[in-house]
Amino acid sequence: MTYPEVVYGYRANPKNKFGATDQMETLPHKFDPKTLETFARAAAAGTKYGVPELTPQQLANMALHEGRDDYGFNAMNKNNKKANEIANNLIKEGHDYEAAQFAGAIYDKHELADRIKQPFLQVWNGAGKMAKDYAKNSQIESYAAEHPKNQDMLDFISESYKTAKPIPFDPGPEPTFKHGGVVKAIKGNNKLI
Repeated sequence: MTYPEVVYGYRANPKNKFGATDQMETLPHKFDPKTLETFARAAAAGTKYGVPELTPQQLANMALHEGRDDYGFNAMNKNNKKANEIANNLIKEGHDYEAAQFAGAIYDKHELADRIKQPFLQVWNGAGKMAKDYAKNSQIESYAAEHPKNQDMLDFISESYKTAKPIPFDPGPEPTFKHGGVVKAIKGNNKLI
């Protein structure tokens, strides 16, 4: 996939603050396309291991509500054996470490939400009043994912989600130094450390 420099997304603005007239923020938020794609691909690939399928609209809503290209992912529950197994399988397939953990976290949070009979987005954000408010606000602002201003973002996420294969690792050219020596990239994470 050829990447745009950035993917623009307009976040919800239900109260039309700052001169808005369409319940959308007036300036776009910038999202990193590679991160959006890497995480969406891992989530899609995880479905064969039991990760619940999310719609592109749900993923776009998560990214827009959080204002983060990692869909608000923080950490995976290391105590959930199945979630760890999912992440490890995806890493073996070549998916990015963090993105594989994202898929495992989706599985874990859905499992927890079903068990305690709470909405997924509430559990995604944690527990207590703040998590309830988060889920409520996310639901109220979900219209932003399908707003015409966000069509390019939604199309990008949708196309990424359809492609469950990992993004091939490209370390780029190996730098050489004036006095010799070479630094080699490490495979396993799509980011150089």
